[in-house]
Amino acid sequence: MATGTYLFEYRICANAGACDTAVATVYVGTAHIVRPDTYTYTGTATMGNVLDNDRLNGRRPQIGAEVTLNVPTQPANYPVLHPITGQVSVQDSTPAGIYTISYQVCRVSNGKCVSTTLTVIVPHVMAKDDANTNYINGATGAANVIDALANDQVERQRATTSNSQLAVITPATPIGGGNIAELSTATGKVNVPAGTTAGTYYIIYELSTQIGGNTFKDRATITVEVGKTPLTAANASYEILDNTLGGTTSPSIFGKVTLVG
Repeated sequence: MATGTYLFEYRICANAGACDTAVATVYVGTAHIVRPDTYTYTGTATMGNVLDNDRLNGRRPQIGAEVTLNVPTQPANYPVLHPITGQVSVQDSTPAGIYTISYQVCRVSNGKCVSTTLTVIVPHVMAKDDANTNYINGATGAANVIDALANDQVERQRATTSNSQLAVITPATPIGGGNIAELSTATGKVNVPAGTTAGTYYIIYELSTQIGGNTFKDRATITVEVGKTPLTAANASYEILDNTLGGTTSPSIFGKVTLVG
C-alpha cells in the first residue's frame, strides 16, 4: 500500500434499527524509528549525533530535509544538544554528573513527533592512556619519560597528586629478567632504570578520588617503548689500485661506527 492518508466511510446500526455514518481516517507512513542515546564524555567536546542510530526508510534521517528536533531550553551548564545539527557536546563549564535531556524528533512530511531521551555521563574521574613519544636509551635509562597525570582529569580539572591518588594495578613485565619501566605513584612520572632491555612495556594504573564520601575510579594503560642503544655510521672511502690483484681495505669499516650513549 502506498503511503498517504486514507478515508473510510462506514455505517453502523443498532439492533433497534438506528444507524449512523462516520469516517475513519488512516495514515499510512514509512517506518520512523527513534532510539534513545547515551554518551560518555572522554575529553572530546563533541561526542556524537543523536540521529546516528535513528532510521527513516531504513537509513539515517536527514535533519532539516526529513526531520527536525524540538529541544527544550536546558540549564546554562548542561551538555548541549544542538537542534540544528543533532550533535551532542559538553561545555567547559559542565560539572561531572549524569544528565538527561528529553526532546522530540519530528517528521517534516507530516509533522508527527516522537519523544525520546539523551543521557550524557560526565565522569568525576577520567584516566587516559599514555605513551612516550621520545626515544629512550635502555642502556642509560631515563627519568620522567611520561607524566601519567598530564591528560587525566578529576572533576573536569587536570589531575594532580593533590586531588587524586594513583595505584599500579599491573606493573610492567620484565623482558629477559631485566629492569622494567616504573610508574611512581607519588609523582605520576614514569622512569626507566639504566640497563632496561629494549622492548615494549605496559603499565596499568588506577586513578581515584574521594568526593562526598564516595570513591570514583578509572583505569588507563601506559605504553613505554624502550629502544636499543643507537649507533651512527660515518661514510668511508677506500682505494684498491689494481683490480686484477684485489686487496683488503684498511682500516676496517667498524672504525667508522660509533655507539651513542
